Amino acid sequence: MQSLNIVLAAALVALALPTHSEPAQAHDSGVLYRSDSVQIAFRHFMTNSNIMIDLQTDVIEASKTTPVLVDFWAPWCGPCKMLIPTLEALASKSAGRWNLVKINVDENPELAGIFGIRGIPAVKLFKNGEIVAQFEGYHPEAAISEWLEHQLANS
Repeated sequence: MQSLNIVLAAALVALALPTHSEPAQAHDSGVLYRSDSVQIAFRHFMTNSNIMIDLQTDVIEASKTTPVLVDFWAPWCGPCKMLIPTLEALASKSAGRWNLVKINVDENPELAGIFGIRGIPAVKLFKNGEIVAQFEGYHPEAAISEWLEHQLANS
């Protein structure tokens, strides 16, 4: 398979499409995410509260010990505005069983593209450095809580 490198200044992202047998190649910032067909490496991105996050450390590596729920959202999105307080409430009730990271797709369009975000809100659960489950759109707190319990039980 051909390798395609795209340097995206805002997120400092590089994307490569390796063959199944090709080992993960470290970029200057290290491997961020690798599945059988995609490898992503980059350093940092900004959250909606202007906090610098290292996606490799704060999502990928962190998910190897504690699941990380990533919410892709935008400030103009009505369902996103409804979902954020729900996710924050569930995160505070979780007693550290999982962590929440919110990514504003308007400020980080490269990440939205890399993670295949076609609609928002889009929520992806990372465990052991991989996306293991996801959903799109607004759902009531009870439904999300049940979904999370099911996903966490399947660890």
